[in-house]
Amino acid sequence: MPKPKIGLMTLSLPRERTDIAEQAHKELLAALQKQSLEVVPHPKLVLSMEDAIRVSEDMAHQHLCTIVYNVATWIYAPMVVSAVQVTGLPSIVYGYRSPAAFGLVGAAITHGSLDEVGFTHRFAYGHPTDPVGRRLGVPARDLVLTFNNLIRRTPFVGLLGDMVAELEEAYGHPVDTEFREISSALMDEFRKGTMKAVVSEITMVELMNAPPEVRKILENIPKDNIEHVEITEEASILANRYISEGVLGKDKLADAQVA
Repeated sequence: MPKPKIGLMTLSLPRERTDIAEQAHKELLAALQKQSLEVVPHPKLVLSMEDAIRVSEDMAHQHLCTIVYNVATWIYAPMVVSAVQVTGLPSIVYGYRSPAAFGLVGAAITHGSLDEVGFTHRFAYGHPTDPVGRRLGVPARDLVLTFNNLIRRTPFVGLLGDMVAELEEAYGHPVDTEFREISSALMDEFRKGTMKAVVSEITMVELMNAPPEVRKILENIPKDNIEHVEITEEASILANRYISEGVLGKDKLADAQVA
């Protein structure tokens, strides 16, 4: 009876702990090869979305039952989501347990992203030598999704809470961490003058009651790089029309005035 044929690729990012990722690849490959499986591994780390798509497409031509995406460090979820989308193969996302590399966090977020868009996959995590890791040795249909160890035996929940609390304290208001990198880059463009910050009267009024850390963000932008706009009568009329027509809620009047 032929062995089930599966693909294996290990993902990381150039700035992450690629040394840990290399070790994770060797350990998981060795663990899988001890099972009744024919493993087709990609020999190098996959460090970008383009490479993930290319390698997945190549593997899809080898008549595989599934592809194991070994998330050994923090990665960007679209690396796996895009790869799964182009192949259409059932997939397994495996989170390598290493506190120094955040593979569990990257894998959990990737799993959530795949689940949200409805792509067929299974999620497993741990270490190739522990009981959870060895579960990859059974057919994919028998794998069970569970967050028990992630929540109870790792600092995952507390770590995320500490991260958000620290960011909120620094910025002085609730933050969306997924937008922080983009927002910081935009502020850099304003400071350099490659882009102009358009600031309305409403923004200035709102900043009056903002924490010092928030007001400082605008103060650090050179005045020549800021364009001030006034709220005209036409803008107010249009804003009220947005509200009356139900385009925006009554609590969004300020947003409507500067739209």
